[in-house]
Amino acid sequence: MNSNRLRILTFLYIVSLIFGFFYVRSALSEGSIDVEQAREKEVAKEVKPVKVTLIVQGIGEQISYTKRLKNTDALLAFLETVRKEDGLFYEIISYTDDTEITDIGKTSTPEGYQWRVYMDDIDVTNELEDINLEDDRIYYLKLIEK
Repeated sequence: MNSNRLRILTFLYIVSLIFGFFYVRSALSEGSIDVEQAREKEVAKEVKPVKVTLIVQGIGEQISYTKRLKNTDALLAFLETVRKEDGLFYEIISYTDDTEITDIGKTSTPEGYQWRVYMDDIDVTNELEDINLEDDRIYYLKLIEK
């Protein structure tokens, strides 16, 4: 009985090796699959100087900052320039789905309020790194009710 079982297992092993050989050979002869990556449109943007203004509107106060940067700079770079050159203190907390700006001017944000960045009455707080500066544009940092 053991020799019979051994012969059957040996036969099945040899058949599976032959089947595996032909399967791998046919899979390799299928040819290569062409993979093309989507090409990103790279638009060459001419670098120009821009004059931009940030108006900080808190409760009962308004402060204006004007800077000259490049049109390839992001809005976040403008805020960092104002922080570095004019001493505007702020904290930015970035979450996966939201961005919070807190502690403008070293004072904590009042309960029930939040700081938001606006461009033409459009809230762009969550897109600070994506928006490039435009010439003669005014950006508003407003304290609004939640």
